[in-house]
Formats: sequence, structure tokens, C-alpha cells
Amino acid sequence: MDTVNKSFRAAKLPPPDKPQDILSALQLTAIMIFTQLWKYPRPVVVLDFHAAFEVEHGLCVVTDGERVLGTGYTGEPEIGKGPD
Repeated sequence: MDTVNKSFRAAKLPPPDKPQDILSALQLTAIMIFTQLWKYPRPVVVLDFHAAFEVEHGLCVVTDGERVLGTGYTGEPEIGKGPD
């Protein structure tokens, strides 16, 4: 959380106190739907975001519609690296 707080301060944003605080720093830039992704055999959706606290790389979230499968930088998500 220290890294996130530093990134928010660098972007001149107040450090987040709760998960909802991060939403104001995100802007959806792409939605991609795949019938399968890497070795994951089911359809997935990849959401790319511009992130005010990570301007260089952005943020990516992979979901199967029921749970987060992975996260990473824009264009570089890793399945299995997200919250359970």
C-alpha cells in the first residue's frame, strides 16, 4: 500500500483510504473479449485502464465475468496474479 500511496501523492491525488477511492484515478480505455487467453480455456474479458497513479504503464484486469483472474500493466496481464 505504501507504493500506491506514493504514486497517488506523485499524481497530486489524496492517498486512497478504501478500494472505492481508486476508481476516481482510473479511466477505461479498452475492452477486449477473447474466447480463450493463454492457457485459460474459457472466455475472458480484458479491461485496460489509464491510471493517474501509473501513467506510464496503465492498469489491466482480466475477468471471466465471475471473478478477477489476473491483473497487470496495460497489455501485460498475468492470469493468476490477481486477488482471489
